[in-house]
Amino acid sequence: MRSEDSKPKVKIVDLSSQRLIGYVNRYFQEIVNFPYMPEVEETWQELAEYLIAPVIEDIDGCEILYLIPHGLLHYLPFHALYINGKRLIEHFPIAYASSLTAIKYAQRKGGEKLDSCLSMGFTPKENEKELFEGEASLVADLFKTEAYLDRNAASQLLSNVDKDVVHLSCHAYFNPKESLESGLLLSDGTLTVKDIFNINIKANLLVLSACETGINKQKPGDELIGLTRAFLYS
Repeated sequence: MRSEDSKPKVKIVDLSSQRLIGYVNRYFQEIVNFPYMPEVEETWQELAEYLIAPVIEDIDGCEILYLIPHGLLHYLPFHALYINGKRLIEHFPIAYASSLTAIKYAQRKGGEKLDSCLSMGFTPKENEKELFEGEASLVADLFKTEAYLDRNAASQLLSNVDKDVVHLSCHAYFNPKESLESGLLLSDGTLTVKDIFNINIKANLLVLSACETGINKQKPGDELIGLTRAFLYS
């Protein structure tokens, strides 16, 4: 909805829950299971005709698009859907939230300063060091600071961070059976979802540049448990 609109607009689409399940399964089969095979046909992209096309004229020109998924939609990357020849993220900035309440709370609590940065890069594999540490260094250069590439005290540094921006370039994993045991692989060990819920991060912007950070376990009441939810809380 645009800021000048006085009333919310509602669009009803002809998409049953059964068909949605099919598209979610297709997404996991085509993208999640084969992330490095660009030749795999993305038939799940048909969802754009149901979820994006009906509202694209209403959201055209937005400064930022907030997405609040529900149910199975939590498992889909809306920003990767193609519309008018481009992915949605190429049309405008996109932010996800678990609820409208979470957005309001974050706007009240957070600041707008993005002057200082903690950029961390780590991988346990020697052949990946240039990629992960290089990304962290590139981000740090934007803020005229040094990337943290040390192999000690990374978790402690994160829990006491006093920077406006935190950028984490590392490995991560999601545990579907024990979602609280999902975590980030940092230089001094694993920082689990359970750990993250118990720390207080004062940054205004936090970037997780790692695999499986957007996957959450859906609980009754549309509650989500995973890395994204834990960092929003912390």
